[in-house]
Amino acid sequence: MLQSGPPPFEPVNEPERTRIAREIHDDLGGNLAAIKMALALLTRRLPPENPILSEKAAYVDALVDRTIDAMHRIIDDLRPGVLDLGLVAALEWQVREFGKQLGVPCEFLADVREPALDPDQVIGLFRIVQEALTNIGKHAGASRVQVRLAASANNLRLEVADNGRGIGPSERARLASHGIRGMRERAHALGATLALTQAPGGGTVVAISLPLPGGGAA
Repeated sequence: MLQSGPPPFEPVNEPERTRIAREIHDDLGGNLAAIKMALALLTRRLPPENPILSEKAAYVDALVDRTIDAMHRIIDDLRPGVLDLGLVAALEWQVREFGKQLGVPCEFLADVREPALDPDQVIGLFRIVQEALTNIGKHAGASRVQVRLAASANNLRLEVADNGRGIGPSERARLASHGIRGMRERAHALGATLALTQAPGGGTVVAISLPLPGGGAA
């Protein structure tokens, strides 16, 4: 099953999502860990002649585990932990996971080790790629996908290309509700430009160009 993609574009909310993700991890995660440890202690003290209580304890333990899994999914939706490794590692992971889900070859290429970006730029570019891949999975019918990251002295270029059915001029307005508008708004909020073009031989290329003042790659 394909992942649902990034949340709807609300530029002021990305820092807020990061804060909420950390609070969920620290507060809710800590409470769930404490419940699990207390439950383990109580389970060891249950009378062996009462299997019903043991079954109930096992049920509650499994319920706590499911809640912890759900918490981790929510945290990843709010702010994927892989972003802590940097944009290049995050994109490489995202492309690999998307390829597994879609079942087609998906390639990630980067000619830069790590661009010098602030956290908002990193998560903004990551969300754009998420949305582009989600659109490919839902609409393109592609058999090959490539994501490429390249940097010059003062510009970062990020491309998501597929060999699917492509998007004609008459379809672009209809597909605006499928994330294209959100991608453009995210790019604009970063001070970047986003272009949607037809790929050579068919398919679509989503290209983001982000100026890098003072030079750009680590």
